[in-house]
Amino acid sequence: MTAVRWTSRISEIAAKQIPFARAETLNQLARGAAEDAREAAQIDLNIKRPAMLRAFIRAPATHKATKLRFSARVVVAAPQSANPDRGNILTQHEAAGTKRPFRGRSIAMPSRDIVKPGRKRAITRGTELRTFQPFTTKAGGQVVGQKGSFMITLKRGTLAGRKMLLQRFGRGKKQVRGLWLFVPSTRLTPKLRFNATVKQHVQQHVAAAFKRAFSKALASAKPLRGATQSTRL
Repeated sequence: MTAVRWTSRISEIAAKQIPFARAETLNQLARGAAEDAREAAQIDLNIKRPAMLRAFIRAPATHKATKLRFSARVVVAAPQSANPDRGNILTQHEAAGTKRPFRGRSIAMPSRDIVKPGRKRAITRGTELRTFQPFTTKAGGQVVGQKGSFMITLKRGTLAGRKMLLQRFGRGKKQVRGLWLFVPSTRLTPKLRFNATVKQHVQQHVAAAFKRAFSKALASAKPLRGATQSTRL
C-alpha cells in the first residue's frame, strides 16, 4: 500500500506574517482614530477650518508601528513647522481648566449681543473680531475699529478696568451693542474629548482591523504570492 502525505506551510507562513499584521492593525487604528477625533473636534468646538484639524490632530508617520515596534501614536500637537506651543490651542480643551492668551495679555470673549441663542460661544455671522480690525488710535487716545466699532474701558462692576469693543449701528448710528470683551483668562469645559474618542474607535474597530491586516499580510507573503487556489480533493 502506498501512503500519500500532505504537508502545509500555512502555519509557518502565518507565524512569520503576524508581526506585519500587528503593525498594520495598529496603523489602521491610529489613522481611523485620528479621523474620528477630528470629526468630534469640528462639531464640539465649532471649528470652521477642517484643514487646521488635519494639521493638529494626526497619526504621525514618525510614530508608525513596524514589525519591530508594536505601537502607533495619535497626537494633538502643532505642525512641525510651527511653534510647538500652538498645540495648546486644542489641548487646553481636553479637560476643564483655564484658557490663557497664546499671544498678548488678553483673550477676546464674545458679548451676549452677538452670541447665537442656545449655542455657547457661537457668534452671529459678520461679528468675528477680524471684521473690525485693524484698530487705530485717534488723537486723545480713543481706539476705533472698522464698521463703527470703538474701544472703551469699563468703569463699574466686576469687570471694571477691562477693555470692551462696542459698535454703533442702526439708523443714524444711534444704537450701541457690545461685541467683544477682553479678559486675562476664561474658564474651559472639556470639549475636545480626544482620549475618549480614540479609545472608543480602538474598541469598536480592533477586531475588523486585525482581520484586514492579517489577510493583507498573508496575501503579500512570498511563498503564497501568485499561488493558485484550487477546490478540495
